Amino acid sequence: MVSIMLCKILPFRNSSFSALSYKNVRSLSSNRYENGKATNNNRHIILEVKRNKKTISLNNRTSAANFGINIDSIFYKFPSVTKILEESRSEDGQQILIKWKQAMIEQVGTEIFEKMTADRFKLGHALHEAFSMQYLKLNTPPDEVILPENAKPYWNSMRPLLEDFDSLISKEMWVKHRKLCYKGQLDAIAHYKKKLTLIELKTSDKLKLRLENTYDTPLQLAAYAGALNSMNLDYKVTHAVIVVCYKDNEASVFELGLHYLEYYWKEWLQRLHHAVYKWASLKKKNLNKSQKKSSRHP
Repeated sequence: MVSIMLCKILPFRNSSFSALSYKNVRSLSSNRYENGKATNNNRHIILEVKRNKKTISLNNRTSAANFGINIDSIFYKFPSVTKILEESRSEDGQQILIKWKQAMIEQVGTEIFEKMTADRFKLGHALHEAFSMQYLKLNTPPDEVILPENAKPYWNSMRPLLEDFDSLISKEMWVKHRKLCYKGQLDAIAHYKKKLTLIELKTSDKLKLRLENTYDTPLQLAAYAGALNSMNLDYKVTHAVIVVCYKDNEASVFELGLHYLEYYWKEWLQRLHHAVYKWASLKKKNLNKSQKKSSRHP
């Protein structure tokens, strides 16, 4: 039986998202890029794999295949992009979210708040399905797309933008970064204004007129793009778009070119570092407690 956990992470050095964007450039995790030149002194995530009773340490220079381990067989144990962003959120960000949730529960009650959360998830899923499956894949005319009543205003919000999208490549695709050991499920990959683009759909009750109002979504897209571009696919993605749909207003669109993705990729690496370091510290703390307890009770 194989189990996997991220147990140790060393500080990241300068890394370039563009290193993952082109087939003729070697893997980001194998090299550090400075002034266009690759060097081999990058520091790496260390992955601890327990196989039966044997513990194996892996990094970018030790392939799991060398130990008879198929990385795809342990992919499901990789932490998700969403989980990593949650765990690495700043203390202020955590407090803002906690206070907002507490205020909502005080206002409407726990049961109604949970129902509102579930309804929002269902609405988002219905909108994704209408856009990627019905409109892009099946070429259903916008007027004939089937949606729940509560999702129709949000569909109308994005209708002025629909002509910019075509040629669905993939939807709800799971991506994984074998070297950095994380996974995520993206909304869709299609052509936006004739460019292959990673697409993220959001719904909101408040207008979001600035990119920073989308919070961690750019980091999420950079993480997905980095994972996607590290996979052995026939295409690479260097553009992304965030579409925020509203009930009573036209959707907001935020386009992220390669420059933006490179910027947010570096920030994503820092968040990944923070999350894994946090987990490793907690694991070490729990291990020390367990050892102290065992020493008291031989």
